Amino acid sequence: MYPRSSKSSTSDRLSPCDDTVTKRDGDTKFDPLERHTMTLARLFFLSFHRPETQSWTQAFQLSDSLFGKYAGAVLAKAVMDMVDFLRAARTSGFAYCDPFCSKCSPFLTNEERYFLGVLHYVRRGKERDAGTQAMLLCEGADTGPFMASVRVFVRHTEHFNQSRENLLH
Repeated sequence: MYPRSSKSSTSDRLSPCDDTVTKRDGDTKFDPLERHTMTLARLFFLSFHRPETQSWTQAFQLSDSLFGKYAGAVLAKAVMDMVDFLRAARTSGFAYCDPFCSKCSPFLTNEERYFLGVLHYVRRGKERDAGTQAMLLCEGADTGPFMASVRVFVRHTEHFNQSRENLLH
């Protein structure tokens, strides 16, 4: 059901602290849920890029601490799927900031901004804007599987928000 990307992750790249970063995370329109999602995605990018880090385990642990045991596991898996479908669509590497670097982690690369833009617009029902961001992010390739994975993530967050006052505790 979820075909994993067969592409090598060696083309993914950590962005140097002073290279492709464009905006401080706090200077953007993104809310706490979106910023936490970016941190989880960075951990998955790092895990694909440098498998020896096994940072996917830290992504699941962080998600559990942010969202609770059950919601955390479901949301971490949904973010992993988003990352995986994105990797399958792109022909070049994805520039991301090191989630462990205190200098660059507060910033966003252009690709990270597109990634969060898709999530931001889907959460607000602005499919056309989300589609534009996805086309840029997927480099003109088919955005369908990636967009579907973002919608699944959004549905999960809406479900968990309905079942308690606020997803972030």
